[in-house]
Amino acid sequence: MRSFKRILQTVGIFLLMVCLLSVGFGVLYFQGECYLYQDAREREKLSGTLTLVGCGASYMFFGFRPDVFDRDYPGVSYNLSGLRLTMNGRYELLKLELERNPIKTVLLEVSSDTLIRTRDNDGVEGDLQVLGRLTGMDRLRYFFQNFSVSEYPAVYYDIVYRGIENGAALLKGEYRKRNSYLMRGYFSNVQHGIYISPWLKSNYHTESLEESIQPEDTEGLKKVAQLCRDHGAELILVDLPKTELYNCKYNNHQVYHAWFANFAAEENIEYYDFNLYRWKWALVPDPDCFGDETHLIDSGAQRFTEFLAEFLNRRDRGEDVSLDFYLDYRDRDRACGYIGTDSIGKREK
Repeated sequence: MRSFKRILQTVGIFLLMVCLLSVGFGVLYFQGECYLYQDAREREKLSGTLTLVGCGASYMFFGFRPDVFDRDYPGVSYNLSGLRLTMNGRYELLKLELERNPIKTVLLEVSSDTLIRTRDNDGVEGDLQVLGRLTGMDRLRYFFQNFSVSEYPAVYYDIVYRGIENGAALLKGEYRKRNSYLMRGYFSNVQHGIYISPWLKSNYHTESLEESIQPEDTEGLKKVAQLCRDHGAELILVDLPKTELYNCKYNNHQVYHAWFANFAAEENIEYYDFNLYRWKWALVPDPDCFGDETHLIDSGAQRFTEFLAEFLNRRDRGEDVSLDFYLDYRDRDRACGYIGTDSIGKREK
């Protein structure tokens, strides 16, 4: 009997130690905010001041600079994006900021990726990062609403692992009290530009984007649109620029462009695909502005954000900015010389 009690005491002490260590690692992770996507403290500090937010996944995370945008556009902006950010994650973060800020405009980044994300294909990483960006009851509510019981071990492992990393950094004297990576939510991608061959005909329409549009993503997009209406904020859909090679290579960009255009018309909102901007090739040249086929580096983000501020200013003044865009991807390919030539053809002046 005594042996059994001793075993119970040992197990109890062990479980208590595990719980205490888990809490400690959780504090190191959540309160430390050392990971590049953690920004709860900064957003809390800016609470009540934001008038425009950009929200999306990695394309906007690397592509929209609020510090540059605010030089030329009135108000205070913030980049609310994140790596692999799900539509549920976008909704939750937008809801929080819309409730505590006088936000007038939401720039929602969309692309083919926006409509094909699934739990099976993308895993829990996007929602784990959202969990790391929330605090208190918001974090608990998001956890119970967006993670199944079978995913609890992955959540526990993630929190403990990141807490251990922060604990090791603390022992080495490298632990930071706040995130030093972000600038109002923007992450500076300081990679060097990539080389893109100008000879594109050999790559023209050689691949197809996945076309498995997911109902959970389309419903999530509708929820975001309704959320913005409920808070009196204008929702604008934006597809950030990708490389010439990316736009040339895939033969079904028009499928997604048409879907978003139809959705925007149904919701009575605006949609701008900056891959169809007539002078994109000059605005963000591939070798100078991209780190891979789809993500802007810091120099590209600065150029695009400066342009975006002026573009929205022109729109706000009542100018017809639709004239700046090709009608569709076929029109773009023909004008850019991808059709019927061995290289990039003569550009429009």
